[in-house]
Amino acid sequence: MKNIDIKSVIIGVLGTALLFVSIDFINQSKNLGDITVNSITVVDESGETVGLLKSIQNSGIFSLSKAGKPPTVLLICEDLGGTINTLNSDGKKTSYLGSAESGDGYLRTYNSDGNLTSYLGTEAEGGSGFLTTYNSAGLKTGYFGTNKDNDGVAVLFDRYGDIGWVAEGKQ
Repeated sequence: MKNIDIKSVIIGVLGTALLFVSIDFINQSKNLGDITVNSITVVDESGETVGLLKSIQNSGIFSLSKAGKPPTVLLICEDLGGTINTLNSDGKKTSYLGSAESGDGYLRTYNSDGNLTSYLGTEAEGGSGFLTTYNSAGLKTGYFGTNKDNDGVAVLFDRYGDIGWVAEGKQ
């Protein structure tokens, strides 16, 4: 009979135990439980920081920003639900996605000067969808939506925000 090296036996037993523990870990639920952190830093393959997710003033406000730059995304958790605000490199708002006080969702976009350029949402009265566009000065130039009789309606405004043309889908 060959002489068995005790070190080889121990390594074999430990290796087998490690294999069974790894298999059991892989088969377990992916729930990691509660995780508490102050911030999450995102790095690229070279280890350079490319983003930071951080709570602001211990609140439900989170920012995602590139190293040394103003935040580009703000996630705000409110009683109405979460909202997402995006900002350009100058810190000016470029979009907002969230909930109105009525509980309806909407999306607003802004130009680089911070002026509103579009609004997609739900009318407070009647609950119908609509799209409104604005010129670079923030004045209304177009409306496409639903009227109070549930017919489609399109309205064009001049550069000063005055009505220039209206069409309804009612026959």
